[in-house]
Amino acid sequence: MKQFKLLGYTALLILSISFLQCKGAKENGAESKKVIMQSTPSFELREVSYQKWAAGVQGGGSGIHMYITIKTNKNNVVFDSLYFRGLSAKITIGKMGYYANLIIEKRKDIVMSGNPEDEYGNKPTTNNVKFPFDLEHDECVISYEEEGQIKYYKFNNLIEKEPLAYPSSSPN
Repeated sequence: MKQFKLLGYTALLILSISFLQCKGAKENGAESKKVIMQSTPSFELREVSYQKWAAGVQGGGSGIHMYITIKTNKNNVVFDSLYFRGLSAKITIGKMGYYANLIIEKRKDIVMSGNPEDEYGNKPTTNNVKFPFDLEHDECVISYEEEGQIKYYKFNNLIEKEPLAYPSSSPN
């Protein structure tokens, strides 16, 4: 009988230790996803500006063009993404510097009716993605890779340019 009690206590101890190991692994995983802002990056920005745009046709969408001009890039960092006003986009190289095109999704057409059967094909909107940064209206975050590590830099001297309205095109 004592052997069964001893065996039961040993099994309970092993089970408790294994649960503690799982909890520790979860906590360590959460720590590794913590975002650390760089206060002084190895590059120097000359200017970051943005320009709202709208398509000239219905359903064409709208968005924000972000332009990034680099003054110096000592360590040849690779720019990855830009985060601004709840939106994010990949940074690409253009003719005059770097840019990112933030697209504001337009809601799909839905049927609104007093008859529930008419609304059957409507899909509920879902926005489960949490924006990773708490930014003011005139701030953006630039993510970049330096020496194999992803780093983040918050920039707050954004310049707003005149909005751009693309002309509507003829259906012919």
